[in-house]
Amino acid sequence: MELLKNILTSLTRVNSNQQQVQFEEQRQLIRPAEIMKHYRVYLKEQPALYLPVRSTNKPFTFREGVYDDIYHYIDLEERGYDGVLAWGLKDFIKDYRTNPYRIYILLTWQDLETDEEVIAGMISGRFLARKAHISHVIVDPKFQAKGVGRKLLQVWIEMMHNQEIPHCDLEVRVSNESAIRLYESVGFKKQARLTRYYNDNQEDAWKMRRVNDKF
Repeated sequence: MELLKNILTSLTRVNSNQQQVQFEEQRQLIRPAEIMKHYRVYLKEQPALYLPVRSTNKPFTFREGVYDDIYHYIDLEERGYDGVLAWGLKDFIKDYRTNPYRIYILLTWQDLETDEEVIAGMISGRFLARKAHISHVIVDPKFQAKGVGRKLLQVWIEMMHNQEIPHCDLEVRVSNESAIRLYESVGFKKQARLTRYYNDNQEDAWKMRRVNDKF
């Protein structure tokens, strides 16, 4: 048993090292997110948010998600999606390497005890000329039901309006009722049911759309 444990530990360490090598090798191939040029200043100018978390006066702030945040995205997925990785390391690296239309927005908070940055939530996807798509809306369980997801969606929608993008699509598990209610509350509507959309358990998804009719 001890031998098996040591072997597994060694394999984990090797895989981790290989991933780190891959991560650094791909860094030189990262394609700039041209669309984010319009919004880096916009995000910095967003007022600090004070959300009802542990009776603290520490503000939440928005910032762009960058390549070095990828491991944080994966960690956030594991916690926010109950251990399910919708995207793995290779998926995020590929998006940064090939997608100039990508949008990654983080809402962060300073930990009271360590004073280190904590990613409370993220929203990501892409802005194209005629449509937007949301790939991830993830909130750390510690910050769920505190308005983090709603604030991320509101900033996304405002940015979409500024670009005069006609509509935005997303997919959500049919069982994720709380997420569906959140999306509906900011204007998304169900468009179609996608059969066996998710690979991990063959669950159906709702395709939802928000039409931009305010410009």
